[in-house]
Amino acid sequence: MAKIGTKTFSSTKDFSDWIKTLSFEAVILERVNRIELELFQYDSTNKKFTHWDGYGSEINELEKVIAFSYEYEVRWNRNESDMYEAYLITDDDAKMPADFISRNISDFKKRTFPVFLWGAKKDSGNIWMEERIPRLLHYPQQVGESPKLTVNEYRKVSWENDSVKEEVFYRFTKLGA
Repeated sequence: MAKIGTKTFSSTKDFSDWIKTLSFEAVILERVNRIELELFQYDSTNKKFTHWDGYGSEINELEKVIAFSYEYEVRWNRNESDMYEAYLITDDDAKMPADFISRNISDFKKRTFPVFLWGAKKDSGNIWMEERIPRLLHYPQQVGESPKLTVNEYRKVSWENDSVKEEVFYRFTKLGA
């Protein structure tokens, strides 16, 4: 049964304690001056996302994060009060924490499709160049020559009070070629 849920965490500690119970395939870290899509792991001792080469970002440095696996996607924003607004979407009812405000979306139509990522791969490493921006983009080495995200779309169209109501949610499930 598909569900979407939300919870606001009032402290970095509470938020960190929850994140350390999860595992992710890939993470998108967003700051004002940089966006990264990598295979980060969460280090709960230091409250930061770390890369295999030791590079890391503390959670209180980040504005937004999207972390996903095949089982679920977690998004969160840090607001002006330094509280974390977290959202979780999953196809597995058991993955939704009991203390989240949640909604059943199993009656939504589900569609899975690929989204190809920008850029042409440079000669070595995990660097792609997008000349239209222009900007260097960093994707994990494992994505191959044509990086893409696999996305689940959940859509429901209904008629309410003499008008059409459309609801759409998206969930990343896989990063790869």
